[in-house]
Amino acid sequence: MQETPRLQKLVITEPTPATLIAFDNETGVLTMKGHTLPPNSKTFFNPVFEWLESYLKTKPVKTELNISFDFLHTSASKQVFEIIKLLKSSETSGNSITVNWSYESEDEDMHQLGVDFASVLKMKFNYSTFEN
Repeated sequence: MQETPRLQKLVITEPTPATLIAFDNETGVLTMKGHTLPPNSKTFFNPVFEWLESYLKTKPVKTELNISFDFLHTSASKQVFEIIKLLKSSETSGNSITVNWSYESEDEDMHQLGVDFASVLKMKFNYSTFEN
């Protein structure tokens, strides 16, 4: 019988060091932050979705998603929405999801994006601001 390979942490710092995606399967803390402007959002986020699908198969009990972007263009925001939506779908299997949405204190558009995501997905987000 072949053993399933152990899920590893996911860390992406591309296309620039200003972007960080760090997902830790052991703690259930998933962090996405920085200035994201990948040339192809689908390609950039593909490893994230692959990792999340494997992570959710482990039936986590608690997941915390920390989002703190100072810039998120339209195609990347669609991918972030799909990530949150995928996590939300895992609530039916007992995964408690917490979404912490941070935005620059003067960036009302980024705040509104979080509010819109929460509204559409019928989720509670925790909001906070940061200075850049």
